[in-house]
Amino acid sequence: MNILRIIFWMVWRGMVRPRVRLITFVCVFAVALMVFLPLEVYGVLFGLYAVQRQIVLEDPLTLCLWVGLPGLKEQVFTPERKKELSRLLTNEPGLSGWYFFHEIDIFFGLLSDPSAGSLAVTGRTRDPEDPVLRNRTTQKTDKPTSGLYVSRKLLEQLGWRPSEPEPRELFIEAPNRELVSVPVAAIYDELPWGHKFVVDKNWYADFLQEHADVRCAILVTGPIPADWPPPAQLPKLVRTAFDTYRMFVPQKAGSTWRIETWRDNGYHIRDWTTFLQKINSLMITAGFSSASEKFWKDARPINQQVNPQSLPAENMGAIYVKDVSHLRSLKQKLEQNGFYVRDTNDTINRLEQLNRSNLIQAGFVTAFLVLIFTGLMLVLTAVQTLRTEAKMAQIGLLKAIGMSERFLRWMFITESLIIWLLGTIVAVITSFLLGKYLVAPALIPEASRYASLAFQFSPAMVSMIACSVAACWIVMTVLTTRKAIGTSPAGLLQTL
Repeated sequence: MNILRIIFWMVWRGMVRPRVRLITFVCVFAVALMVFLPLEVYGVLFGLYAVQRQIVLEDPLTLCLWVGLPGLKEQVFTPERKKELSRLLTNEPGLSGWYFFHEIDIFFGLLSDPSAGSLAVTGRTRDPEDPVLRNRTTQKTDKPTSGLYVSRKLLEQLGWRPSEPEPRELFIEAPNRELVSVPVAAIYDELPWGHKFVVDKNWYADFLQEHADVRCAILVTGPIPADWPPPAQLPKLVRTAFDTYRMFVPQKAGSTWRIETWRDNGYHIRDWTTFLQKINSLMITAGFSSASEKFWKDARPINQQVNPQSLPAENMGAIYVKDVSHLRSLKQKLEQNGFYVRDTNDTINRLEQLNRSNLIQAGFVTAFLVLIFTGLMLVLTAVQTLRTEAKMAQIGLLKAIGMSERFLRWMFITESLIIWLLGTIVAVITSFLLGKYLVAPALIPEASRYASLAFQFSPAMVSMIACSVAACWIVMTVLTTRKAIGTSPAGLLQTL
């Protein structure tokens, strides 16, 4: 213990002596710079990689494969194909779930005048558990969270302008050809895979059932005006209209008409209403009084036929994995079994390209740091040589009083370790503060959102860099002091 105390006392005295104090400061600064530069550069470089990777991984579609192709009948998910896919996925490791959905077309009415025209738009259904809409920029509305989800691009196609309030409802054409107002559950900046809307599967099934295609061949109208003539005496233009619409001359039933068509499957209720309004206009043109709205609103179908429309066959499936490492192997396995598979976000290629880019950048940075490191080591070699020359008298006196070469060697090594420790402490604190709060926020986009990732500062990286600098510094110290330690006391004193 006394020997260690003596060594540390002599080392400290040798570091702060007036002749070597400036040289000691230069050595501490150089060591700090050698530790600081790699920590700062690699911290920002790996932080940029971590942020870019996290942005890719945040989207649920990153961990998703889409199976199926809507245009091919062979890719429709029949019960047999569902069973086959489930068999392949049941024992597959790393899966978080799979969901089937339909790709559908819906006619949307224009915002300015829904009845003036409609636009056919392609979208898809969604299972309530399907995370496809998670983590997407959205503008919430006061409406229920289930139903119709649309993109801003669709709204713009329907006539909406960003300067206008966002619509809370849209008109879509139902199976019975009526324009039905439906609430907008949410508006998204963008929806995946080019779809412009998404609907909940159960909501859309209820919508199809509620607005089913209803037709009838026989209809009893509401009350007709008292001055309208018997059916056999109707004006010629009215009788022509009945022929044009493929209808028999009506039969009077009290204050109403009973109208029958010879058209197969009859007409939609909406078409019947349009026809009755047309007949009323023609009767007014012929000089008769106008019928009230009850003429068409109170009309009753006699033999209506309800043609319920169900959801189309599921033609696509979404498979979600827990880790990107499972994407490639799962994709290859499904393709080998005859399934058409799409990497929806091109995740595999994007991550591989990101890894290659990061490796190339790390290679260039390492080469650049090696050059700087070599230059600093040459400077430190010259500085350490000056420190050794400044201590020639001290070394000669210590050897003259019987100090061994081994003791002197450990004294210089201890001195180098103290300088390394001081420089490392300064470098670690400085690089962490500058990197986390100044350099990374200035160089990395989205750094404020990913504060924990923007600057990579792990103990393993600090230890590796600091130990590498320590090894080089100690080897250089041994090499530069070897000659002085091996010289006799007389020889050392003659150099003064």
